[in-house]
Amino acid sequence: MKKQCMLCSTEVDTKRTDANYCSEKCRSKANYLIRMKKANGEYSPVNLPDNSSHNEPIKGVKNKKIEVNGTLQIDEICQMITNTERTIANNCAENTALKAQITELSAQKSRFCSKIFEIKEIKTKKLEAILQLSDADLYNTYLNGEYKKAVKINNTLADFKLITPHKLSLESSSNLVFKINQYRLKVKNLIIAHNSEVSKLNQQILDTESSIKNLNKSIDENNASIRFNQTRIMRLEQLLSG
Repeated sequence: MKKQCMLCSTEVDTKRTDANYCSEKCRSKANYLIRMKKANGEYSPVNLPDNSSHNEPIKGVKNKKIEVNGTLQIDEICQMITNTERTIANNCAENTALKAQITELSAQKSRFCSKIFEIKEIKTKKLEAILQLSDADLYNTYLNGEYKKAVKINNTLADFKLITPHKLSLESSSNLVFKINQYRLKVKNLIIAHNSEVSKLNQQILDTESSIKNLNKSIDENNASIRFNQTRIMRLEQLLSG
């Protein structure tokens, strides 16, 4: 039976009653044009052939009548290529910006890690070492102002300013013991503050890693879009050369 191609209007002899195109090329062009019209919100089921796989309308898309008969013009194909190339360029530019953000976040994470190392391995360990000192050593090292002054002026009798454990055990030295205990409490509070700061930094590291993961996901999505659009350009160029 004779039928007219729904794309190029060429009359052809066909053995199938459901055939709507004169060739595979016309069928591919028509399907591509239908997809483009759907993407632009111009989809209408009444314009599709009976054997199309797109007989059901897409929810949320405004229906408009379109014409798919006739040939796809060269200038239309060229415009599609231009638009697709622009999309690829936008994806690449966005990836560049996203990678810059990842670089900054990675540097920020490194600063957090360095800060944690400084607090835990230097500050906190130093404070913990102070708590390990005996009362006499703690007092002479950090609280004995007379001894420090004598050492500073190179007084040969500076060692006589040192407090011995025996002297601290005397009732008359209760004031010194109180000062030592107050200093120990101050050191313990500093350790607690440092541990709290480390916890906050660890949370900031987790948040930074989550942000980097999301940015990498966006980059992967852009790369997938780039590959898709590169393939589209190749097919459009084949139409131009075909």
